[in-house]
Amino acid sequence: SNEAMANTLAAFPVALLLIYMILAALFRSYAQPLIVLTSIPLGFAGIVFGVGFMEYKVSFNLLYASVGLAGVVVNDAIVLIDFVNRARASGMSVVDAVRQAGERRLRPVVLTTLTTVVALIPMAIGLQGSSKTYGPFAASIAFGLLFAMFGTLFVIPLAYATLTGVQERFARLTERIRNIGGATEKIDPATSN
Repeated sequence: SNEAMANTLAAFPVALLLIYMILAALFRSYAQPLIVLTSIPLGFAGIVFGVGFMEYKVSFNLLYASVGLAGVVVNDAIVLIDFVNRARASGMSVVDAVRQAGERRLRPVVLTTLTTVVALIPMAIGLQGSSKTYGPFAASIAFGLLFAMFGTLFVIPLAYATLTGVQERFARLTERIRNIGGATEKIDPATSN
């Protein structure tokens, strides 16, 4: 049991790192994958709620499901961020791009999540008989996806807009510092001799 727990806990950071690397290559950014990864804690909140609601006990299958959920739960966030990036590339402002992503990607995000959740519900509630193995597994993924979907629709656009605002302020600050440095070089008496 201790060895299996150690292996699971060791696999989780590796899974997060691999997800981050794939997203960094996809978005060509180091910051945007962090926005996508914020959906993982939202999924874990769903696991806690779902397991408590279904009165399942914590087991290794639940831990395996949580590692797998980390890879599945980011899909909705990827859809939103990709749409926002494309809209901004076409010249749209950040606020308009985020608003339009929420409007146009709402139905795909809801449908893809609900189809998975509805497919897992019979196994989670034990419709054909209770299973100590697959019940907690299905419940954790179903509730994790459901919670992450609602959180993603609100948190991801907000985080994107906030990050973009911080990046723009930082770019303006560095530009001011460069301008101040350039102005002092022009006035420097040592260089005028």
